[in-house]
Amino acid sequence: MPIALYYKAMLSELTPELNVLVEKEILHFYDDYPQKENLPIWHRLFSDFPDSPESIEARWRRAIHLAGMEEFTHANEMVDQGLKMIEKQLEKSAGSSLTEAEQIIRKPAKTVITDYDLKRLKRKFQYLQSLISPANIGTDKSVGRLTAQFIVLNPHDIYYKKQLDYLLEQAGPNNPLTDNIVLAQTLLISDVIQRAEQLGKIAKNFAGSDGGIQARFEQASVKLTIWKEQQLSDGEKEKYLAEAQSGLKIFIKENPNCYLSEMAQEKLSVLPSN
Repeated sequence: MPIALYYKAMLSELTPELNVLVEKEILHFYDDYPQKENLPIWHRLFSDFPDSPESIEARWRRAIHLAGMEEFTHANEMVDQGLKMIEKQLEKSAGSSLTEAEQIIRKPAKTVITDYDLKRLKRKFQYLQSLISPANIGTDKSVGRLTAQFIVLNPHDIYYKKQLDYLLEQAGPNNPLTDNIVLAQTLLISDVIQRAEQLGKIAKNFAGSDGGIQARFEQASVKLTIWKEQQLSDGEKEKYLAEAQSGLKIFIKENPNCYLSEMAQEKLSVLPSN
């Protein structure tokens, strides 16, 4: 039953991506944004099957909406529950092995949530946890209000860029959320080389902030994209690869406890050695 509810909820979340339709005339759907009208399905999954792996996804989507209503304490409770369940599931998965008979005739899986899904959800929870941390929220209600508005912005919305512009105007230069808004704006830059340059500026201008730290990771990741996909000379490609590898190594060294360090290590592990 939790699997059926999970699929029902995910199918309900499928929404046409208007940005892609307008810009490229391609019909594309997304399901990674929690639509408010689908909350009853996720609530039922969470309430009726609270211990199921599928309910972890429900917790993340509920946490987003709770944070959007400035219910940060309850949102943090959802985050903590989700992260604990993820660790438990990953440990269970790592400790399990198939017998010879099970390798030949496999039983239906007890859950449709894979290790990949768990790691993806873990990063989403940790990102939300960072946004609603005391360092970002503080005691100023206006900061909390802006943070709530930022969290529930839909990056697939055709007005997303304008919404970010408005929030940045409201936040001003000294708001704890400013780095996150500027980072979100920069990630919209289509030219990857220009995006990498701007990410470097954010990392420098907002050094030590959560947005500045993430910008450093994103910059290294974009340089990997440039190395893989751009039509450049061999020398230029080697330059971007070396910079990406160096950037990821430095990121891990300087931010060992950051939730993005695990992903940085995964990226490094599949790259050619220097």
